[in-house]
Amino acid sequence: MQTNTKRSQVSKTRFAGCLVVVAACFASQIVSAQDALIVSPDSGAFPIGTPQNLAYGNGTLVVTGSLAGLSIANPAGASPVWRVSIRPVSGGQLALGCFERARRFGNPTRPEIDFSFASSGCNNAFGRYKILDLQTGAGGVVTSLAVDFAQQCEGFGKATSGKVRFNSTVPTTGIFHEPVLSLAGNLSFAAAQGAIGSSAPGGTGNITLGRATSRPSLNADNGASVSYDGLLPGGSNGFWSLDFAAPGNQALAVAAYPTATRYPFQVATEAGLAFSYNGAGCSSLVGSFNVTNVRYDQLDPVVIDFAATFAQRCNNAQGPLTSGSINYNGNIIGPTSLYGDGVLFRSGLENGERPTFFSATCQ
Repeated sequence: MQTNTKRSQVSKTRFAGCLVVVAACFASQIVSAQDALIVSPDSGAFPIGTPQNLAYGNGTLVVTGSLAGLSIANPAGASPVWRVSIRPVSGGQLALGCFERARRFGNPTRPEIDFSFASSGCNNAFGRYKILDLQTGAGGVVTSLAVDFAQQCEGFGKATSGKVRFNSTVPTTGIFHEPVLSLAGNLSFAAAQGAIGSSAPGGTGNITLGRATSRPSLNADNGASVSYDGLLPGGSNGFWSLDFAAPGNQALAVAAYPTATRYPFQVATEAGLAFSYNGAGCSSLVGSFNVTNVRYDQLDPVVIDFAATFAQRCNNAQGPLTSGSINYNGNIIGPTSLYGDGVLFRSGLENGERPTFFSATCQ
């Protein structure tokens, strides 16, 4: 792989159509290089919940490392303090293109990403990044760099997208990089008086699910969990969670689970279920659920698609009833398994070479 890469396609096409009126084209289309960090987060995203548009003097950002891994940070003494660290899979090199399904440090078979801002950051980051401009000089020192990135902290929920430029003429205008996972769906429920969810107006709810409010995950019993933080029926903000688990820590299947007790305290022979709403939940429960769609990710702890109906009574079979349904579908960018369709491999994998998550042509 070359260590002195060319400017991105954005830069290479800047002078298209300029063979005749050269001076006029230069005057109207040359973009001055300027260091910058532009951040567009979902509301309340971690580590940063407000947009940022930070400009610096050309070539003043601090870039350290090599094509085996780079760190880009604010100039020494500048405030706010921030850092973007990127690294390819172990043994690889950074190049123009997209690095998919990146994680925070510690997994040599995956690309790495870590964005921190104002002394806060992720414990576990899930992200992706695209290198649009990468040039090196003597000794492999990076002389120009443009990276667009997206990062989701802890789980696949709220996302922070950003653009960082170092001595690069690649503009910061245009769309931001999409995060690894987004989702859309719905939760609906009806709760009898005294049941979980009965605090909603009329004891009913119909709540739209989206990336900025809803976080799906694979729970400790290999089941599906969804947590929500956003607008509730009645117009106030609040939260709820919903958990499903098959007996014996098995993966959920499209099936009926007629006997469920409170997750995560169910015995091994029983399914687990728990619906809590705005701080209220059952100390014990009896319930049931029916899964009609489920798709697990094979790389990270998340259930990508899920649909189920459920019924829950607190304490015993005579307790007040909450019944409902949840249905969401996730759109995941990048490969979903190490050996499935769409995984981007280097040549020679049949000889034991590690897979990579890099694509030279990408969105």
